[in-house]
Amino acid sequence: MNTRGEQLEFHEIAKAKLLSKLSTNEDKKAGSLIWEACSNMGTYIQMNFDLETRDELFSKNWSGLNTEVNDFDKVKEKIIRKNVDNLTNDTKTLFEILKDTKPIKTDNSNIIEENERFESIISFPNFILQVNEAISESDEKESMLDDKNFLKNIEINWRNEETSKAFLYNLLKCRVLFDKYILKREFARDYKETGKWSLQCLESYKDEKRGYLKPKYLGTFGGDDDNKNKQLRTLQSCLRITYTSPKTMHWISLVLKNLMNDENSNILEVLEGYCKDKVNESNYKIARGFDLERIVFTYLDYILYRDGYSYRGKQIILPLKDDWQFQFRNSI
Repeated sequence: MNTRGEQLEFHEIAKAKLLSKLSTNEDKKAGSLIWEACSNMGTYIQMNFDLETRDELFSKNWSGLNTEVNDFDKVKEKIIRKNVDNLTNDTKTLFEILKDTKPIKTDNSNIIEENERFESIISFPNFILQVNEAISESDEKESMLDDKNFLKNIEINWRNEETSKAFLYNLLKCRVLFDKYILKREFARDYKETGKWSLQCLESYKDEKRGYLKPKYLGTFGGDDDNKNKQLRTLQSCLRITYTSPKTMHWISLVLKNLMNDENSNILEVLEGYCKDKVNESNYKIARGFDLERIVFTYLDYILYRDGYSYRGKQIILPLKDDWQFQFRNSI
């Protein structure tokens, strides 16, 4: 419990455990800033840092981490450089870590706009589990994404200072990749009320009237209307409406794992392979009725979307149609 007698959430306990392993106040401050920035899943991670830190931490156009930022200590240099003179090397107790609830200084106007526009497909606690699975050497296990085993699943990451720093860095790195390569729901323009699937990356542009950089959102692969972007967005939405429980969304950690190893990975190919494996594992050739798994139907829908369908020389379904998208259904 905290000082107000409120029960702490599992992810709050995890934060305290990780930060308690860091030896200096400077490290704890950096770790806390990383954690709090990553915890706001309703915005792109870049917008969870103030403008000065954003320019230090991310690339020139904000689309990814600065190439110099390749471990926790490099992150620390970037995000608390302007405050370093005010920090001491005194360590904090677990009680002091939990008591520290100071908000991060951010560009609030853009944060409010983003919170209204974008919606993550998973929560922050589930994102933590996804990162843990992405950096794990273990094969896919449903229990690894089960929040009932939250602390047990991730306790390996606070064995010592080195593992704690590594996890906090990977949390930030994965969050950048997640925002860029994993779809969201977007509520804007004609879809402001109902929302639509969105696969976009954030880049900066200069507002000539105001003279400073602002965010813009572009299709991750060559523009929002690019065929690869549309195809990957639709495939991910296929998986999203198939595996609705967070503890079954192993496809997300699979994407993160591949991108962490090589950001140029062909994640479209990776996810199509994942779907094919799931279809084959379902024994669809002998299954009947409700024994037929949902992935059999949804992946077939995706193939029809991707390739189109012709019958006796007549085009029945055009490939990659703009006016079609996956929706949640109550039955198969």
